[in-house]
Amino acid sequence: MQKIEKYMKEQQMLSKGDRVVIGLSGGPDSVCLFSVLNELKAVLELELIAVHLNHQLRGAATVDEEFVTALCQEHQVELVVERADVKAYGCLHKLSSEEAGRKLRHQLFQETLEKYGANKIALGHHMDDNAETFLLNLCRGSGVLGLTGIKPVSFPYIRPLLCVQKEEIMTYLEGRGLAYVIDETNCEDEYTRNKIRNHVLPYLTEQVNQQTILHINESANRLEALAAFAREALSPYLKRGLIATEGGGLLAVESVYREVPPALRGEFLLEFLSRASEKRKDLGRIHVRQLEELFEKQGGRLLDLPYEIQARRTYDGVLLQKKKEQGGGKVPQPEIRIFEIAEKLEKFPRGTYTKWFDYDRIKDSLAIRNRGAGDYLTINKNGDKKKLKQFFIDEKIDRDKRAEIPLVCDGNHVMWVVGYRQSPYYQVSEQTRTVVEISFEKEITKNGRIG
Repeated sequence: MQKIEKYMKEQQMLSKGDRVVIGLSGGPDSVCLFSVLNELKAVLELELIAVHLNHQLRGAATVDEEFVTALCQEHQVELVVERADVKAYGCLHKLSSEEAGRKLRHQLFQETLEKYGANKIALGHHMDDNAETFLLNLCRGSGVLGLTGIKPVSFPYIRPLLCVQKEEIMTYLEGRGLAYVIDETNCEDEYTRNKIRNHVLPYLTEQVNQQTILHINESANRLEALAAFAREALSPYLKRGLIATEGGGLLAVESVYREVPPALRGEFLLEFLSRASEKRKDLGRIHVRQLEELFEKQGGRLLDLPYEIQARRTYDGVLLQKKKEQGGGKVPQPEIRIFEIAEKLEKFPRGTYTKWFDYDRIKDSLAIRNRGAGDYLTINKNGDKKKLKQFFIDEKIDRDKRAEIPLVCDGNHVMWVVGYRQSPYYQVSEQTRTVVEISFEKEITKNGRIG
């Protein structure tokens, strides 16, 4: 309690008379948070409103709701409960269950904040969560500004437990005899975060350094100070260099981009893409590298990016816009990973919808799209070429289906007719030094549509 109270005071999280919304799932972290704030309620004259989202994702969801209801009744804390079909919401909005649940929880938090006239939302993130976030962002290639972890205060959100580790939370609960519920999905490896939580962090702690979590948090805090300095240095370039266009696009002005110090160019391009897509998740080093390469191309070159964004090289710089429907409709976007070959590779992916390509053989810019005029394939190792239209005819693909088949292209050179043929020209060989892995998460049927 002393450690948390000191931390909240340092971070200026609470003031006397605050009305605080608490995210209460019923798990150990949220129960610890509830207990801490409940102990401080009288001293700081706090008014607490607990919020619980019944996500209906597992059979125990009703048990969780009953538990938090009893807990709030015992301590005479107002409770807001909402039931939502998270899975259906995710399908409707093309989100994973994890992302859908997070979005619905935050919507409920904001609605409760406004309804009760509250001014703070308290969440139960702790040091282990921060270490997971740090490693996740590191693996995604999110750049220096993305390695700062979870912020203790991002108004109206406060995170009082960010100064303690999970082990300390469990000791606190045991010492006070506090009950809680367990979400068994946290033990599953369906989500990348769970894999880091269940395997990576335990391994680093047990086999590398017992203070791994503490050291990662210290590094994240130091990087936050550096990031603040970098953001301040980058600000004038962003103001001059990113211009909204009449067509709803966003232009990165080349002359300003060239002025950006090399150490900050990656952050400039990440911010550029983040503003255009209104997203930050899953944007990483590969997309920065693609944009850097596009700045070196001639005008008119196109590049497909996440979140239905298309980049186009223009006379003034690079323009980002939402992609228009092409051919048969929306083009499915794959996961793309670039890596260097450190030693001889013995295994290659054999899946129909995951392929490796020699990255250094790409001469134009990588694009995921439907067919276009002038498209062709290299059909054998001798370099013989065939027009895409003739390939469709030879494969006996119906005319009305051809426009719907996704293509991975290097300019007009088709690298992969997804679900059909990979060009031998781009296949990985003993001379390959850099590999680009392209993987479609969902199966694509032979008519080109997502199955």
